[in-house]
Amino acid sequence: MRGMNTPRLHVSDNLRAMMSYRKMAGEQPRMLILESDYWLDHASIRAAENMGWAVARTPVVMQGAMPREMIGEFLETLLAFKPDFVLSINCSGMDEQGLFARFFADLRLPYV
Repeated sequence: MRGMNTPRLHVSDNLRAMMSYRKMAGEQPRMLILESDYWLDHASIRAAENMGWAVARTPVVMQGAMPREMIGEFLETLLAFKPDFVLSINCSGMDEQGLFARFFADLRLPYV
């Protein structure tokens, strides 16, 4: 909507540069899953691993705000793993305001 001020995380030039690698360029996809202990998270991980995909996971809360330590772990995993895309099964409203969605879009990182 016009005039609405939607919250956004600031993406520094340095972070944008670190995330500007070619996606889907390797032999197997690299999937980062935002894991919230929802059963579909575990099923998706098993399916991806059974197909030979590289999988990294980072914990997220199902509802409410993520603690600072969890955000730090998420960023460390994101930068070290260099995923081709992020999978987030958001059935419980973890990203109700779309903050993660806008963050991934700003990084040009595909997300599902």
